Amino acid sequence: MMSVIHEEFVTSIRRSILDKDMAVLKLEKHKVVSIISDILCLGREAVYRRLRGEVKFSLEEIAQIAIKLDISIDSLIGLKNKEKSLIGLNLVDVKDDFKQEYLEKLIEQIAFFESVLTKYNNTQILAAFDRLPYTLYLHYDKIAKFRLFKWAYQMNLIKDISFKELILPKEVVQAQSKLVSVVRQLKETSLILSPDVLGALMADIQYFHDMHLLDEDDVISLKEQLNDLLFEMEGFAISGELGSNAMIRLYISDLGLNFSNMVFRYGKHSYTYINLYEIGGIESQNERLCEYQALWIKSQKRYSKLITQSNEIERRRFFRQQREYINGI
Repeated sequence: MMSVIHEEFVTSIRRSILDKDMAVLKLEKHKVVSIISDILCLGREAVYRRLRGEVKFSLEEIAQIAIKLDISIDSLIGLKNKEKSLIGLNLVDVKDDFKQEYLEKLIEQIAFFESVLTKYNNTQILAAFDRLPYTLYLHYDKIAKFRLFKWAYQMNLIKDISFKELILPKEVVQAQSKLVSVVRQLKETSLILSPDVLGALMADIQYFHDMHLLDEDDVISLKEQLNDLLFEMEGFAISGELGSNAMIRLYISDLGLNFSNMVFRYGKHSYTYINLYEIGGIESQNERLCEYQALWIKSQKRYSKLITQSNEIERRRFFRQQREYINGI
């Protein structure tokens, strides 16, 4: 069984290198070894032993190769049963240095999207959110900080610390803004929002204000940034443009959505992410799961209204309702 898995792994490596480098028509061993050597920072002989099966690839080495060469982990380990799929956890560890862990997760996401944008022209996000999509607001420092503050408080990582007392390193703030900038370079975004997308957030702000962990100035700052964000989102809906050569379609669901998920498509690849824990969730590259997620999101369009470059009455009504949520506290 192990020899079959190893053979499939090596075949996937060679196939991926051939797809990326048409000069490797004969899949010369030295070319493959050179690429894997660079990825793993190993000597040529060490790579040769792994390719021949004399030494097993570690899980970390498999992951590094899969990320660099865009190989599906599911296919690597031979999950052929369509009823099974490999699920990964994309979580920020619950520990004292959570801010550093959070920064590392941001850097990983930035690197992923930058790599995708470098290699592929046909990039797409298909998403449905029951809450405010973090890819739309992370460049607003107060809103982004509140997201992390709520998570850290809920996970018991901060005690008796107010919102104002939580200081984020400038590297975190910069990485949050960069992630938004990179995501806005994806060619096409289709986003379905719950009609009360700001309702839960405003209830959270009210709760922490009642707990005296947010003061009046904090609430005012958050409300100002949320109003700025709504103005920005309304601009997207009117123009249909998310950035230079990047288009967006905004839909408002007539039904409440019960969770948030996204499907990323790039080239022939798909990747799905389900947000479950405010910061973090589960992810998979399994083709069937990605197709199912995309089908579920598309099905929501049957109960949704497109407000991008159309349906002005509904667009105005939606943004007016969100501003009422903001002004309600």
